[in-house]
Amino acid sequence: MREAYVRAAARIRRALTARPDATQTEIERVVLRELVRTTRQRLGIIERSTSDSARRGRIAQIAETAEALGRDDLGVRVTAQGPWTDTSRRQLNVAAASADGLTLPQRLRGLDRRTAEAIARELTAAREAAEGAKVAAQRLERVAGVELQQAVPRYVHDLAEAVRQAPSGSEVKRIVKAARERVLRRGSVAGSDFTIRGANRKLLAELSKPGVDVDRVVAEWVERKATYRARMIARTEGQRAFARAYVETAQANPRVEGLKWNLNPSHPRPDICDHFAAMDPAGLGEGVYPKDGLPDMPAHPHCMCFPSSVLVRPDGSSSITRTEPRAPHETLAAMPAERRREILGPGRARLFERAPTAVVRPDGTFRTLAGAERLAARRRRRAASSV
Repeated sequence: MREAYVRAAARIRRALTARPDATQTEIERVVLRELVRTTRQRLGIIERSTSDSARRGRIAQIAETAEALGRDDLGVRVTAQGPWTDTSRRQLNVAAASADGLTLPQRLRGLDRRTAEAIARELTAAREAAEGAKVAAQRLERVAGVELQQAVPRYVHDLAEAVRQAPSGSEVKRIVKAARERVLRRGSVAGSDFTIRGANRKLLAELSKPGVDVDRVVAEWVERKATYRARMIARTEGQRAFARAYVETAQANPRVEGLKWNLNPSHPRPDICDHFAAMDPAGLGEGVYPKDGLPDMPAHPHCMCFPSSVLVRPDGSSSITRTEPRAPHETLAAMPAERRREILGPGRARLFERAPTAVVRPDGTFRTLAGAERLAARRRRRAASSV
């Protein structure tokens, strides 16, 4: 890229030398033309680099590029024959649970195990072909299109019925306006993203039109929801495969002395990821874990947090400043109450005040509110009977 800019500067210099009487406007036009040309060259370099990276494996490409630049101290050092070409590591396990305790079929109600296994095969094929999440999602829709479609939820059903029965266009607009906040709130729950909110906005806009075909609009909403679910699976399970490959590679590297949980810069709101990034169970520092102790990534659907390696220094000494280990519930207890409430949710946050270890497991994951309440009740009964 540097060479591209050097060549652009030389062309600008030659062009201006040949036209000593050029006006300011003409000079700016020459500079702009060369900048546009150079930008196109840069985009070509980036496109070729990322395309090559996708074909050969992202980890391998990063390591090889770093070696070419003379940096041989990366925490991840693999070749093109690394984790991405190891079928046993690449194969998805639909029975694996995330930090919330849910497997893929459990998370997507109405999805049976056979369909989940078909989805796993398609995702594996998509990674072998170095396809992005969007193309992988299209694969999923082909093999599980109907299964990914959910029954129309109550809030959409009630809104559609109200629009059908409205006596006039003005009444339709009033109904849609009154339902707007409630419908859009459904697209901003934990584990959701802009895709669902966008589908709900489209639903509201279409239902507001005079003479609208309500059945068609609702059917289109169901299809958009299925597309969202397919992309959620492709994105989340692809991230899971990358994180597992990274961790396995780091564990085999003697220069790695710990793994760090990093929040994605676009992390929208506090959740269990913030807890993992703040935990210090082994006294290695906030968010740093032993090589075999990093919590499973991703922690929830659409989780884009990523691991990084903590390396020993070139002289072989540790780069970690030891701290006092903290239990997972102690990390939460040290947080401001409002932040803890955002992470746990209101129900678990209230129970946490009375029974913190009933809410948070020893590995840092959270129990459901119902499960935590049952465990707290059993402990109270046991304590009462012992007295």
